Amino acid sequence: MQKPILAKLGLVLMGLPVAALLLYQIPSVNSRLDWRLDVAQTYLRGVVNPVEAMPTSLPQPGVAVTLFPTETPTTDLTPPATPTKGPTPTVTPSPTPLPEAVSLTAPTWEKQTPNNCGPASLALYLRTFGWEGTQEDIAQLLKPQSDDRNVNVEELVYFVRTRAG
Repeated sequence: MQKPILAKLGLVLMGLPVAALLLYQIPSVNSRLDWRLDVAQTYLRGVVNPVEAMPTSLPQPGVAVTLFPTETPTTDLTPPATPTKGPTPTVTPSPTPLPEAVSLTAPTWEKQTPNNCGPASLALYLRTFGWEGTQEDIAQLLKPQSDDRNVNVEELVYFVRTRAG
């Protein structure tokens, strides 16, 4: 009687990972679990191989600084400039008056997808100036693979200069 129960339990335990793997292939489930698995992987990597202390730079050797450099005597025979008589007029700047109120319209908000902070921020910023695009438009050029987590500032500047108009 014990063997059939153990056999069924074994089949269920073997079937659970297969079912989880099949569910993970569904795009909506994948997008919700992908970043969580990435966080868990990073945590486990830190437990198995912890980060060592960061190296520090060596102290700089003492540098001698002379406050008054030695000057060589010159044989310049030109007379010093004569001062002008009376005060010289100075222009006083007048500040530009501030407006009573300023109202900026908020750009359309868009939820950031995982590992897409750079393209999402740039899309929000460009929409302030009338750009009609999404973070996916930026991410398709700058990080064609969805699991790429790094977008440099230079890449964002490249997108603005070549594609944003």
